[in-house]
Formats: sequence, C-alpha cells, structure tokens
Amino acid sequence: MANKKKKSKKVNDRKLQMEENKRLWRELFELVGQIFALHPWEHFQSGNVFALAPQGNEDGVFFDVEHDRLPNTRSLTIYPSRKDYMYFLNAAQGTSREQARQQIEQARCTLFLGAREQLPEQMLSCIKKVGVTFGAGLWPWIEYKPHGCAPVLPDETALRWILDMLGHFRMQLHAIVENKQRVDFAHGEMLLRAYNPSHKVWMNMTAPFVLPPVQPPMPLCTDANQLAVLASCPRSEQVERIEFDYGWLSEPVCDAAGEVPYYPIVLVFTDRISHQTLARVRCHPDAFRAQVFSVWCDLLEQYGRPETLYVSRDENMELFLDFANQTRIAIKQVKRLPAAEKVLRDAQAL
Repeated sequence: MANKKKKSKKVNDRKLQMEENKRLWRELFELVGQIFALHPWEHFQSGNVFALAPQGNEDGVFFDVEHDRLPNTRSLTIYPSRKDYMYFLNAAQGTSREQARQQIEQARCTLFLGAREQLPEQMLSCIKKVGVTFGAGLWPWIEYKPHGCAPVLPDETALRWILDMLGHFRMQLHAIVENKQRVDFAHGEMLLRAYNPSHKVWMNMTAPFVLPPVQPPMPLCTDANQLAVLASCPRSEQVERIEFDYGWLSEPVCDAAGEVPYYPIVLVFTDRISHQTLARVRCHPDAFRAQVFSVWCDLLEQYGRPETLYVSRDENMELFLDFANQTRIAIKQVKRLPAAEKVLRDAQAL
C-alpha cells in the first residue's frame, strides 16, 4: 500500500511539473509577442547596448538585437555575464581555434523569429505540446546554451530566468519606443536598467557604455588548515617548473539520457623542463575547479612544491594566483607552454 501511494505521488508530481512547464512556455510566448509588437529590429541594430544590473549580480546582463543571425531571421540574444558579452564583442578576433573555443565557453540565450520551416524539430514538438500556434506568420524559437554545453531547450529553472530577463528588456524597449527616452547609441551611450533601493523601483538610465569591472575569482581553496598542510610540503627535487593549461574537446557528449550535452574539458599539468606529462584529466565543465584543485594537491603531495607554476591564460592566472601565494609557489604568466600545448594538441583539444 505504501509503495502504491509513493508511486501515485510521483506520477502526480510529474503531472504538476509538466503543467507548470507548459504554463511557463505559454507565458514566455506571450511575452515574446509583446516584445515583437514593439518592433525592436526596426529601431535598433546589433551593437546597440542594452544592459541590466540585476540585484546581487555585479557582473551585469546584456542584450543584443540582430538581423539575419540565421538567414531571414530576427533574433535577440541575452548574454548573462560581462565575459559572455565580451566574447560577442570580440567574435571576429583571434584564430579559428580561439573562436571555436570561445563559442564553447560562451553562455547565451537566443530568441529567434523566422519561418516555421526553420524551427528545429525539438522546438516544434515543444510548441505542439504547449498547445500554441503562430499561424502563417513568423514563429519564435529559443536556443539556450549554458557555459561549456551544447544548445538545448531551457528547463524550468532556465525558463524562469529567461522570463525575468525578457521582462526587463521589454521595459527597456518600452522606455525608448513608447516613452521616447533618448539614447545616443551611435556615440557610445547605452540604456542601463538598474534597481534604485532608495525609491524601491527599477529605473532605465542613459549612460556611457562602460563594462562593469572584472569580478575577483573565487579562491581555489579557502580551507586554512589544508592550505597550511600544502604549504608545508617539501620543495620538489624532481619537478621544479610545472605548466598548467586546459582545452575543450570539440564534440559534445552526454553521460545519461535527458542530461545536457557538454563539451569535455581536458586539463593538463606538465614538467616544463623534461616535457613529462604529470597529469591529464578529462572532466565536466561544472567539475573543472574541483578537478584542478584535486589534481594540483595530488601533485604537491607526490612531488613536493615546485619552484614555479607557469600559465598562459588570464583566467588561469586568476585561478591560481591566491592559491599559489598561499602555498609559497611562484606563479608566472607566459606566452607559450610548449609541453602542455603538445599534450592538448595530441588530445585534439581546443
């Protein structure tokens, strides 16, 4: 009897979740219709900056409207962070390998408007389940891409976030299109939407386009006792100089049915002098920091503390700087990491 009740509850919970998911999609399509009614593509072009300063998020969120991101479409893209928007601004720079890497690392959510024939099969199936139709006109679809993952349909958590972000963007559009707020995009101004705690209201403000300051990275380790243990490791007599880098495999994988396909990360530590591979690990993007910390600790315990850790990327310098200082290891940023780069090339990692 108890098992029957438990099974019945699971079925009921699943039905409720499905209904809530449908409700969110219907609400999203309604909001999309309100945004389309303001004809943003007739008023703005790609590069006109719409910025949002969400409460508790100092990194910022950015919006961009584009013509023909895909043939004969209109699109609106949400970039959830400063770094993701920087990838967009610098999309044409760097080698093809660097551009491919940035495409993998970038998080974004793009709302498309185009002919029904252009919709991905999965999106058509979703629209059918939700029970809406857009007739002979243009049809909307969404491409949601988390950091390090392939584009997917948004889940319930992502849908709520998208609804929140698009609600703010609609108010920005309304401020310009309906309320005639002036923004000189051509001369470097942006429309910034931010919360005024004194008046307890969201405000749309014209401001010079300035990216928010880079936020300091989370320390790789905050455990004082563990840091003390690692700092007490003897100096290595075998490995004095270590290189660290990581790359992305170019094909997404899926560990289980229903999970978001992701691009595996390959992280490597090498001996800068002998070119010996000290560690090579493949991991999920969400496990990256934990894997880096775990492998680095293992190396310190196995070989002792090296004299210098070499990195080439800004993000790797930021990742290790505090940790290296705490464990009394010099860290140096250089242009080339010959040993680590060879391991990544052999692994065909971007």
